[in-house]
Amino acid sequence: MELPFNSEQFIDVWNDWLEYKYLEFKFKYKSPQSMRASLKKLYRLSDGDEQNAIQIIEESMANGWKGFFKLKEETKTISLAEKMRRQYGINDI
Repeated sequence: MELPFNSEQFIDVWNDWLEYKYLEFKFKYKSPQSMRASLKKLYRLSDGDEQNAIQIIEESMANGWKGFFKLKEETKTISLAEKMRRQYGINDI
């Protein structure tokens, strides 16, 4: 299964999510299509930002939720300057 983000951090959090879903709800994705749909939803909710996607997964697990929800603005901890550094390698903002 191809993930929308390939960093070790995202892969670890995604695997935590899979384990959490099974341990809490005895849930396993029944097909590659259902997992792909979940990953697409996560990508969309995170606005394509890996750190937001990680925060969405962690927020869902922390709150005992079964699915993903868009972060409230106050939950987002990444600044615009940090996004620029990560995306474009710009250090002097």
